[in-house]
Amino acid sequence: MLNLEKFGISHRFDATLNNASHLFIYYFNNNLYLQKINAMNSLRSLIETAWENRSLLDENTTKNAIRKIVDLLDKGDLRVAEPTTDGWQVNEWVKKAVVMYFTIQTMETIEVGPFEFHDKIPLKTGYAEKGIRVVPHAVARHGAYISKGTILMPSYVNIGAYVDEGTMVDTW
Repeated sequence: MLNLEKFGISHRFDATLNNASHLFIYYFNNNLYLQKINAMNSLRSLIETAWENRSLLDENTTKNAIRKIVDLLDKGDLRVAEPTTDGWQVNEWVKKAVVMYFTIQTMETIEVGPFEFHDKIPLKTGYAEKGIRVVPHAVARHGAYISKGTILMPSYVNIGAYVDEGTMVDTW
């Protein structure tokens, strides 16, 4: 069996590829993987350019790219730092996008019951649907990934965090 999971291809098949459906799946998945890599490279290039030329933060293309990166962080599809076989890799371009996110966002008042926040980053929502337990006084910002099966005790989870399944966050 040929295992291409490290390339984002989850289908396993005989290495001979003698089956036409396996061949189709291979090329289809490989094409999707290459599209994803190209999209990430485009985002990275745009962020690096905007980091050096902040006037680009006025352009919708740049703002949309920054917001896309924050959305990918929020879903856990992208990480600020990630484990590799050689240790932890910090994705500096993603950190730059997070910093620039603060610049392009406007201050908004957020009311949650008796609490009021005035901030540039919205709070996470939809915990029940995601299978996340959140006790009172736990706060997480949009752009932080929190996996199902996580418990947030009174705590604060900032943008860019990656909280994996089965974790309890308790900072008090």
